[in-house]
Amino acid sequence: MALVFFKNRKQEKAELKKIQEIMKLIEIAREKATVSKSFQLIKSKYGEAFLNDYINRSIEEKKSFYADYAYQLLTSWDSYGNMSIELGEWLEALISKEDVQVGIHRTGGYGMIDPNDVFASSELYDIFNKGLYITGDIGSGVNHKGQIIPPNINSILEAVMFAKSSYKYSTGGVITAIPSEYVTASYSLKKGAEEEIYTKVDNQWTLKPEYLVGFIAQDQGVCTFYSKEDILTNYKGKNNNGKPVK
Repeated sequence: MALVFFKNRKQEKAELKKIQEIMKLIEIAREKATVSKSFQLIKSKYGEAFLNDYINRSIEEKKSFYADYAYQLLTSWDSYGNMSIELGEWLEALISKEDVQVGIHRTGGYGMIDPNDVFASSELYDIFNKGLYITGDIGSGVNHKGQIIPPNINSILEAVMFAKSSYKYSTGGVITAIPSEYVTASYSLKKGAEEEIYTKVDNQWTLKPEYLVGFIAQDQGVCTFYSKEDILTNYKGKNNNGKPVK
């Protein structure tokens, strides 16, 4: 028994030493983030709380895994692509609002929308003009017992992961904001809310344009935000009368 106890104590000391080393790396990453010109999760309010929670768990359980996991996750997304400070802070503020449920519906799959020329996309113009058709695909929209809502974003970490990454070679995502009064705690629609947020376009249930905020174009992790008004106003496919060309 004494030998087992000795081994456990030795392992605990080794784990606590690893935790201290990870905490030093976290401080170095935080210092670098203060001079970064892009949004850094590790310096966000969520990132601070996320790291503190996992560090405390590591210390309590004497396992470095949790602290290392949080550190690796945040720094990996901070080092991938680019999101402006303004966009990151705006997203974090939007997600923190209690009166709306924010989602990112990735669209433009297989290069359908050129992330460097979004104003040329008739598909994107139609989305913000007519509404967003939700396919029910688990990666782009959630079908809960026939009630379809865009995937809910619970944190800025999830928002960055969705915005910077590609699903089925998508080149961006539509930001949605549905009033919380229409959504249950499990993120399905409340009974009767369907008529409030959906309309039928070409015989397809479509999320109304008033619940669409804008589009984050994504090109190898580099994000650029376009508001709904930007897209509707600057769409290139218009005739001389300013009307969209169909």
